[in-house]
Amino acid sequence: MILTENALPIVGKRLSETPLELLRLKKIATLDYYDGPLTSLFEDPETHDLYIYKWCDVGENHHRWLIFRTTFGRFMRFKQLQQSFLDFIYDASDQEYFLADLRVDDDDTVHFDYCYRATADQLPDDYLPGAEADFSYLTLLEESEKRLNGFLEKCRLIN
Repeated sequence: MILTENALPIVGKRLSETPLELLRLKKIATLDYYDGPLTSLFEDPETHDLYIYKWCDVGENHHRWLIFRTTFGRFMRFKQLQQSFLDFIYDASDQEYFLADLRVDDDDTVHFDYCYRATADQLPDDYLPGAEADFSYLTLLEESEKRLNGFLEKCRLIN
């Protein structure tokens, strides 16, 4: 297994450029928090696609995130405890996953230092939740819960 400078395993195909859709995402809410965000919901303001960022690992200079696209319906099944977190990940909209090594500057600017495209079978088990984990396992802070509920209500009116 090849390691990056941060001793994080490389999986998938390294991309020469970060996909544009990942650069334009806007954060909706932090879904899980412990000393920092662990799982967050993002939206592409142009396509209104939803993306999940799930924290996986940390190195000397980066945090590794699993990023995947989902739909409103899939997210609601997960939120309503009709699907485990693991099944929610494997049910990604296009079965395409990104593993990104991100660095944040003092001014909160996020930099994609490395980005990889992977398939479900390439995702390391250590990066995935246990089979029993579902939405109820997440620690949703009150402020994020309000933002999430407002966003979901807006989506329900549109859908």
